[in-house]
Amino acid sequence: WQPCSATICYYNFRVYSSSSWGHSSSQQSDEEAEQMSDDQFYREKEQLSCRLADVITCLSEHDKCMIQRLIEDDDSCSHHHELAERNIKHIHILHPPLRGDFWELASRTNETMECFNHHLPPEAKRAIEKVSPTCCKQRLFLTCMVRLSPEKSPHLFVTLLQKLGGMDFLKRNSLIPIICGARSVEDYAKRVVDDFQSMCTSVEGEAWPYVIIDRHLGPKELAAVFSRTAVNVHPCLYDAYGMTLVESAAFGAPSIVSSGGRVGAVSLLGEGKGCIAVDLEKIMLEASDGSGNSEAPMIDSIQALLMPVDTSHEAESLGNYTTLRQIAKEARSQALGWDEMACCQGFIDILNELP
Repeated sequence: WQPCSATICYYNFRVYSSSSWGHSSSQQSDEEAEQMSDDQFYREKEQLSCRLADVITCLSEHDKCMIQRLIEDDDSCSHHHELAERNIKHIHILHPPLRGDFWELASRTNETMECFNHHLPPEAKRAIEKVSPTCCKQRLFLTCMVRLSPEKSPHLFVTLLQKLGGMDFLKRNSLIPIICGARSVEDYAKRVVDDFQSMCTSVEGEAWPYVIIDRHLGPKELAAVFSRTAVNVHPCLYDAYGMTLVESAAFGAPSIVSSGGRVGAVSLLGEGKGCIAVDLEKIMLEASDGSGNSEAPMIDSIQALLMPVDTSHEAESLGNYTTLRQIAKEARSQALGWDEMACCQGFIDILNELP
């Protein structure tokens, strides 16, 4: 294949080779050696794509830094320095838009989304029926909508719930935890589900309603779940984008997300404005080694955010965040504002900047 006069855009949706940096052990298992081989394959192909491209787009600030490193480390071209300088200059972040069918569902209904209730998965309906006689609020779910694999870190959702107070906290605030995601790594998924079920059960054997869904949900089912969600928890420490953050936001459910700029959708929704960024890595580390309790102020802020709030005091500050209602409003506005037409216009604007 030879370069031609056409403008070439490398639209990167994830930097697969980024996991290869940091491998330094001289003694590796066969599995680690195979992983290194895979990483090298992705690294070479991604560097080739960068060399050929006139413009590069990616989904997050973190991935932009990873692509810059790929370009800087690529010495296979005789004009390496000139090429690197040119390509680094033309790396842009372009967020994927909210899918058209989600946009239609979210934009044509009011914030309560009562019309979607009959699309709720049966497991979710049963859980609501157990809680609703004593609770009149619409949004009952604390939702985690990720694949059950170590990469997506759903165990951090369980850890966060435990730190918040576990079953006592859920019961006191009439919140139903829900995990929804395919079991892609069975042993890991079983541990997550077992810990999740244990967290929702008292030492006396009393169980608080919870929901586990390990199958694919269609757009209307997702709309029904998100429309009954108070907060969506996206536990990944890294995610190139995280479309479920945007989908939940479109239905008025903001997300708790890992801080540090490693989740792409945060820059669209706005950290501290349209989503709630916390140091999930610190929570994980302190839970695993039992050291200290430095995350206590962060946990207190989340607890306050999820407790019932008098709507006559919406402007009141809760910890470092304004009320959940305000965050949800901002999240919804940002999600619905970045539709397919807006994304296309953003891409055109990027191309128009080329010399």
